[in-house]
Amino acid sequence: MTHFFNKSTRNVGKIKNNNKTKKMNKLLQLKILQIFDYLKIKQVDKELSMEPAKCNNRDERK
Repeated sequence: MTHFFNKSTRNVGKIKNNNKTKKMNKLLQLKILQIFDYLKIKQVDKELSMEPAKCNNRDERK
């Protein structure tokens, strides 16, 4: 993080690359979150299909 505050010309390329990697990291994080959401939904479906309905299922999902 220190090279953000350093105004030398050598670090300009680093900052540009860092912005690219930040965008890539954001995209990766979004993909990972989507995958986890999908897995959570699958897990909930499994639990619902395996277990008989209980009263406390509603409270656990909140």
